[in-house]
This record gives sequence, C-alpha cells and structure tokens, in this order.
Amino acid sequence: MRIQQYDRAVAEPSSSGALVQSGAGTAELASSQGLAVLSQATEELAQRAQDAQRTTDVMVRTMGFRQQYGVWWAQRSAVNTGFQTLATESDAKLAELASRR
Repeated sequence: MRIQQYDRAVAEPSSSGALVQSGAGTAELASSQGLAVLSQATEELAQRAQDAQRTTDVMVRTMGFRQQYGVWWAQRSAVNTGFQTLATESDAKLAELASRR
C-alpha cells in the first residue's frame, strides 16, 4: 500500500482568506487533464452516436425499399401469366423504387 505524505505548507493557506496554493500547479494540472479526458470521451461518444444514427437511417431506408419491392413482388407473383416478362418488369420496378429515394 502506498502512503501519501502531504506538505502542510501546500495544503493550508498562508494567510486568512487566501486561496489554497498548490505546490507547482498540481491541482490545476490534474484538473485540466481530467477535463481533457472528459472532453475526449464526450467527442468519442458524439461520434459513435452519429455513426449509429447513420447506420439506423440506412437500415430504415433499406427496409422500406425491400418492403415496397416485396409487396410488389407478391402482387406480381400472384398472377400466373406473364412470367416471361417478370425479369424485365422486376428490373423496371427496382429502377423506379431507386429513383424515388
């Protein structure tokens, strides 16, 4: 276990009402380092939140696109006639849905 020793001259003010002075700016340095770490963590959290939002946006758009195409495909496949043109109609429908984005 490490035992810390304190210098009373550093811990107590030299006169009544004076500010506590830290030896060589140790408290100020520690405070600024703590704020720097906190700032870095906040920036990283904001970046991750933005990345998650972009991923969610893409997922929602992709799911909507797939749902629309799936509904069209189910309706189109219900009709037994016209399977010869299904590939060209499918390509046209994909192009149409992609142009709406």
